[in-house]
Amino acid sequence: MKISVERAIVFEHCLEAFSLYEHVFDADKREASSGEKGSNEGVYTILDMQFYVLDEHPEYGLLALKKEDTKPMWYNLMVNDMNTV
Repeated sequence: MKISVERAIVFEHCLEAFSLYEHVFDADKREASSGEKGSNEGVYTILDMQFYVLDEHPEYGLLALKKEDTKPMWYNLMVNDMNTV
């Protein structure tokens, strides 16, 4: 496993959001589920930046961005062995 940084974003419906990002930013879909709204997730890249997107899922505290709110984005830092960092 290589060291990487992943940006995670919650959308009301991540598959619809991906379609927009694909059109506007020429995003490249790496993987995506195709379930019902509320259960999807996917990975896409814009240039060399990877994004992990999820459907809104209030039961787990995953709330999509609203006009007045700017919280649902975070970073996952991944390393081979945390004990050696």
